[in-house]
Amino acid sequence: PSTELVLVSRAELETSVERCAREGRRCGVLAFDAVRGASASEVAPRDPGGYAQLLYAALHRLDDAGCDVLFAEEPPDQPSWAAVRDRLRRASAPAAN
Repeated sequence: PSTELVLVSRAELETSVERCAREGRRCGVLAFDAVRGASASEVAPRDPGGYAQLLYAALHRLDDAGCDVLFAEEPPDQPSWAAVRDRLRRASAPAAN
């Protein structure tokens, strides 16, 4: 996505969305459960294969929603999620100039 993507734990997610809203910014969320206060959101499947299939389309929809920042809930730290975690880390890395 061209919009900044920040990976956060579930515990940090709601606080991050609340802070974003207080600052008057639009925030998009990719998470396993709905998050109140997000300007746009995508609920991710709880299986690695389903998540991987949805990932890029979901990020593009959030990007297209005009958000100032995107938050993605970190997937489980399990071997079966390694590829998804890698894709999210790459998508959240600052772009090289």
